[in-house]
Amino acid sequence: MNEIEIKVLGIDKDGIEEKIKSLGGELIKDEYQINTVYDDEDGNISSSKVNTYLRIRETKNLIDGVQKTVFTLKTLISNQDVRTSEEIDVKIDSKENLDRILNFLGLKRKYIGKKHRVSYMIDDIKFDLDEWDSKTYPEPYLEIEANDIKELNRALKLLEIEEDMVSTKSITELRRDKGME
Repeated sequence: MNEIEIKVLGIDKDGIEEKIKSLGGELIKDEYQINTVYDDEDGNISSSKVNTYLRIRETKNLIDGVQKTVFTLKTLISNQDVRTSEEIDVKIDSKENLDRILNFLGLKRKYIGKKHRVSYMIDDIKFDLDEWDSKTYPEPYLEIEANDIKELNRALKLLEIEEDMVSTKSITELRRDKGME
C-alpha cells in the first residue's frame, strides 16, 4: 500500500482538533501505541540513502479496546511536495519472537517510542493528531494522509494551515533535526 502524507508541525493540538471537529471530522481512532524501531548497527536501514523504516507497532484502541501488533516495512518512494511511501504490514502474534528473529538477523532496537494518536476522517482525508512521549519527540504534530496531492492541499486550506508549517520528514528525520538520533 502506498501512503501519501504530510506532517504539520508547530500546532496547537487542542485548537486544530476543535477545528477538525467543527468541519465534520468523524472520530475513527483514539489509540495508544508502542512503536519499536529497528536498524542495523551502522544505521544503514534508516540512512538517508535507503530511507526505510522497520517497526513493530503495538496498538490499543481506547474506544473499543481492540489490541493488535503489526510489523511494518516503510520505504520512501518520493519526498517531493508530499511524502509518498510504500508500506508493507504483517500482523504478528508474538512481538517477543519477532524481536528475537530480528536480533538474530543483526538488527537491533533503535528506540521504543510511545504515542497517543487520535484520528479523524473528513471525506477521504485522514487527520492523525500525534503526541509522542518526550524522549521520542517532544512536540505534537498533525499528520494528514490522502489519496493524492490535490486532497492534501484541500485539507491544508480547510484547516487554514500555513505552508511553512508543512513537513515531508519522517519521524526519524524529525528526531535527527532535534539531535535525538
